[in-house]
Amino acid sequence: MIQSVEDISGGKAHYRANDSLKPLEILRERWIETIYQAEEAVATQRMTLYIADQPLTRGRIEIYIMNEEGEGEEFRDSYIDENGSEVQEEWPIWWTDNQTETSAPCPSLPSTFAMRRCSPSPA
Repeated sequence: MIQSVEDISGGKAHYRANDSLKPLEILRERWIETIYQAEEAVATQRMTLYIADQPLTRGRIEIYIMNEEGEGEEFRDSYIDENGSEVQEEWPIWWTDNQTETSAPCPSLPSTFAMRRCSPSPA
């Protein structure tokens, strides 16, 4: 059962060792989204994790949709490309200059949201 928007919506910053003076590791955003199935409105809980670049992994964005048991399942948006074909988004979305795990990282997540300098979009 989905709780009220006030109970689960919002964001949270997760710092190394739970200390806000240490490096930011993850920003978490949760919200309720209404989708329509056969003309019936259905509220679904969504969650996005913005994971900062770290020594063992590149920065990335992971998007989840919560199932009936409250567990997160991979969520991939789709878009229409220049040829008119539907394309599914990669998962995760790498927070790098060409959206691959091995390329150079974009600016850190907190500075990016503050300055709006790097915003991954479908490749």
